[in-house]
Amino acid sequence: MRIAPIFLMTTACLWAAAFGQPAASPLAQSRPESSPSESQPAAQRLWGQAKAGLQVSLQFLDAPAVGEPLRISVAIRNAGTAAIQLPDRAEVFAWLFLVQDDTDGKKAWFSEKIFPPMGDKGDWPASLEGQKELELPAADVATMKVFLYEKGLKVADGYPSAGGGGQEIKPLPGTLCEQLSVGKLQARLMLYLPRGKEGSILAASNTLDVAAGPPRLAKLSAEGRKQFMADLLKQFDRDAFGAQAAHHTAVRLGPDALADLIEAASNAKRPDYSRMWLATAIADIRDGRAAAALEKLLDSADGAVRACIAYHGPKQHSDSLDKAIVARVAKSTEGSYVSYALLGFLVFRKSVPPELLEAGLDSADPKARAAAANAMKNYASDFNVEKLRQLAKDSDPRVAQTAQRILKAMNVAE
Repeated sequence: MRIAPIFLMTTACLWAAAFGQPAASPLAQSRPESSPSESQPAAQRLWGQAKAGLQVSLQFLDAPAVGEPLRISVAIRNAGTAAIQLPDRAEVFAWLFLVQDDTDGKKAWFSEKIFPPMGDKGDWPASLEGQKELELPAADVATMKVFLYEKGLKVADGYPSAGGGGQEIKPLPGTLCEQLSVGKLQARLMLYLPRGKEGSILAASNTLDVAAGPPRLAKLSAEGRKQFMADLLKQFDRDAFGAQAAHHTAVRLGPDALADLIEAASNAKRPDYSRMWLATAIADIRDGRAAAALEKLLDSADGAVRACIAYHGPKQHSDSLDKAIVARVAKSTEGSYVSYALLGFLVFRKSVPPELLEAGLDSADPKARAAAANAMKNYASDFNVEKLRQLAKDSDPRVAQTAQRILKAMNVAE
């Protein structure tokens, strides 16, 4: 049986967990990363570097997400003491510069011109007094067109240009919110103020560094949903680290993504690491369909995926899945299966089924015996103490040390 590379990486982590040390393992991954941080309140604005005495501040009023509205708030500040003359409002424009990592690598784009600046309301003064701020009306930029920013583009008259060749820069398909991928996003606003003989100003705002979240699948068009899920499954298949990031996204999508995740996890042609992270994502979405799918995968998937389900399956709190995990112990030929099942129940349910504990104690796999010892640490019954005393003399020194440590914590002599 071929074991997935990511599964081999977790062997040491399993030992760490079994012997009472912290584990940092894909099999031990229990919850997705936190949601994108909210934009800072207006009182805590960040500012770009001063250009001719002017500074620009950019904030997201909404957490960026694929396919969702994206409102921005922009303010201008005169960092000096003398008043600065401003051009006519109709001559001023801004644009966004965005950089993001996705499954195909880093990409950068710029938006169409935002003109007049940030909406149609509000007064636009002829000058801005020293140490004064001007907050512009908020605008939703989600539906704006965006263009690929490529090497060789120059900024002419305040806006990216292909140069003297006369080539037309064509917008990318879709809108800004449709071009977004889930993950790290950097954004900066460029504000252009032509001032004739006084010299034009192209002022850059502070750089926002946030995480773009997934869309609400139910709000996407049928084609948009299909494309988003296809891209997500492609990320699961890319490599083990891409699969881990895709897991976080899938869990945040929730039950709406289950059908696609279940179908993908059932495809034996997918890489082992992909199926393992798919199974983990399914286990992290509490739903009857998820529990039923994991139960089926226990019979159809390979050993690495079965071990993954044995560990994460107890999160579902499903009687049927619990019984299937325990019943699989009798059929399993994978030595680590019992170990992961024991750890899963111990970590996520704080108790272990008696049949599983017995299987661990009698296992030829030292990792399983160590996990069984850990499962008994909170119950100083006569049976447990006797079993721990036997394990304290185990032929594997790591198992023996684990049992000795637990007996000492119980204040029981070996």
